[in-house]
Amino acid sequence: MPNSEGQEDPCNPIVKSVRVKEACSGVPIRNGVAENSTIVRVDIFKKKGQYYFVPIYSWNKSLPNRACQGKNKSDWVVVDDSYEWCFSVRTNDLLKIVIKGKTYFDYYITLDVHSDGRIRLLNHDRQEDDVHYENGEFRILIKNADSINKYNVDVLGNYYLAKPEKRLELA
Repeated sequence: MPNSEGQEDPCNPIVKSVRVKEACSGVPIRNGVAENSTIVRVDIFKKKGQYYFVPIYSWNKSLPNRACQGKNKSDWVVVDDSYEWCFSVRTNDLLKIVIKGKTYFDYYITLDVHSDGRIRLLNHDRQEDDVHYENGEFRILIKNADSINKYNVDVLGNYYLAKPEKRLELA
């Protein structure tokens, strides 16, 4: 490959392939897209028996109001005053979810915003006691859940229903 002076230089590597990064969802910056970063918390709302999840990223400057409903952000629902505020969840919060009579009592890991709004849960002892679990984790669509409750765990491992909370503003 020739160097800057146009002479053949054996030290210059030959480019045999180019890796192209796939498009990702994220924040538009200049002429590109920056990745979304980490989800700090997820605010959960309820309307007409369905649950809606508003992801809050570390880069948000104001409180978002769009609930994750599909792979494309254009499909996301705008959350207004007609939605009932439930609570916020963060990584490792204990949730009790009842779907069609089946109860899941697991720790919240994250919200899959690139899917149809499923959340990832982690079994407390990482045992695969259900066919849905893989390495103690599983994904579940809880939009149509019968109920979702948040629990607090004390230092001795006792758990109790979390007190009602207000929606926090961003710092």
